Amino acid sequence: MRGTEFEVKVELDSSETREVLERLLLAGFEVEGEAYEEDYYFDLRGCPWYRPGTVLRFRRVRTGSGAEYRLTYKGAVTSEGVKAREEVEVPLLDEGVLEVLKALGMRGTAIGKRRVYLRGEGLRVSLDEVECLGTFLEFEEVNPRSAGDFLAKVGKVLRALGLEGRELIAESYLELYTRRGCG
Repeated sequence: MRGTEFEVKVELDSSETREVLERLLLAGFEVEGEAYEEDYYFDLRGCPWYRPGTVLRFRRVRTGSGAEYRLTYKGAVTSEGVKAREEVEVPLLDEGVLEVLKALGMRGTAIGKRRVYLRGEGLRVSLDEVECLGTFLEFEEVNPRSAGDFLAKVGKVLRALGLEGRELIAESYLELYTRRGCG
């Protein structure tokens, strides 16, 4: 997959999780699945092509039917107020690439999260319980017409959920994890 991913999230109290999920379903969102994801973010600052905000991530996705593996490059953020950046993701057969990256001496930060994936209103939404950080509702869209169009869709969903007025967070889980001293 290659495209420009737009993303924002809102923080929830863990007691809101069930109600938010029920409201999303009532609003017409469909559950695509549930998973436990382990993300390993690698420090690229020593690379000659590094630009602030670029990320190399290895992801292990565990579902009831097994595990999947992906390697993802995320480019520098190109917009404010919403995280918009190039994303290139490739599926992997196993976690051998993770072992290669570690053998090369690349330093990584591991972050785990439980996710419920939903789709609706042209958005991919995930209800996330992130280790050390708490509960979040994350909104994503690949290649939207504009940041304004994406944010309008997000605002519509937040109003339907009774969550309007919540702070939109454009930081990644890695940025939050580092800023909050989790690592």
